[in-house]
Amino acid sequence: MLRKSLALLAALAACADDPPTGGADLHNARPPFVVAPTPLVAVAGTALWPYTSADLSETGQDPVNLIFSGITDPLVIRQALFALDGARPAFGANAPFDCTWHDAIGDEQAAWTEPAGWTGSAVQLACGPFGPLRFHLRLFPSAGVMVANAHFEVLIPGTTEHQVLSWELAEQFVTFDLVRTGLLHAEQPLYPSPVITQTPAFRGIPAVIYNGLGPLWAALGAPAEAVQDPMPIPNDGVATVFNVASTIPVLADDRTDAFTIQFDQIIPKPFCVGDGTGYVYVNGPVDLTQRVQVRANGKYVRTFAARGDLVVTPVDPTTGGPAGASYRALVSEDHRARLDGAMMDVSSKRIQEELPMVGSARGRLMSWLRVGQAPDAGTVIRCGR
Repeated sequence: MLRKSLALLAALAACADDPPTGGADLHNARPPFVVAPTPLVAVAGTALWPYTSADLSETGQDPVNLIFSGITDPLVIRQALFALDGARPAFGANAPFDCTWHDAIGDEQAAWTEPAGWTGSAVQLACGPFGPLRFHLRLFPSAGVMVANAHFEVLIPGTTEHQVLSWELAEQFVTFDLVRTGLLHAEQPLYPSPVITQTPAFRGIPAVIYNGLGPLWAALGAPAEAVQDPMPIPNDGVATVFNVASTIPVLADDRTDAFTIQFDQIIPKPFCVGDGTGYVYVNGPVDLTQRVQVRANGKYVRTFAARGDLVVTPVDPTTGGPAGASYRALVSEDHRARLDGAMMDVSSKRIQEELPMVGSARGRLMSWLRVGQAPDAGTVIRCGR
């Protein structure tokens, strides 16, 4: 059971941040909160930071590759994309290109524009199921423009985490569908921004994940085998700017999505490593439930909850065999987003707790992100003795 997960161990290690070493009673990790991240760029008459952030710092998470001017209501974009069918001859007739749009389950992020400051992605959309492959779109509305990131990603087997595969394919895919909506200006529907993000690539794909999708890369004209580890994700640095000139009525809506992911993978221990090996085998169900409501008065509310009761076993990463006794871990995650006219807030909280919390290699992690009137982000880790 343990050995089967070793093929992805290196990939998951590459995707994860270096875990805290543990051993301390209390570890507070707050990013360097910034009033305005730099560098700012000017696009469509607005100064903006051309990346998204997962922690309100200047560490860019995803590049801004879509910008909306004119009508910048994310609920209008949601309504229009939901109305489209999956017929896209330019991309092919088969999955994942025959998908239809729906509300996405995804981590919360923030973007910066002036004069709005930090704004959250209250509206997240996906084309394709949670896994294995999907297009994921986050929309960040503000007073002048709405910035966005789109990416094509794969669900890492045996986990609830996704790995970005392409920025450019997703930008082209969303552009194709936005033209289909009929919302864009007839004479100048879109235009390219200057180069605003890192080129010729941004972030990377661990080779073991890239190589596991060989037939997909062949279909897209990319190398079938990774030539670097991680394989760079191409990024031309240019965002597509849409001139949204038309609108449509936003209809009342109420959608719930609920399913279970079986976590079954060796992963780097994310916190309180202590004197352990640094790797654990995690097994058990994680239940995910999301509800998205657009009420008759136009108010939008999105709530998400994930709950897992897991078995954790320390492992020897060289063999995949057990390196200690198994124990229990409880995980929970809660998100909430609201849009009500000009008012918007987005928040998330994640808790991971190892039981019993004894020894320096077991503990509790709580992390949070709040984007609204008082933006805040941070992590608190407590390790046992």
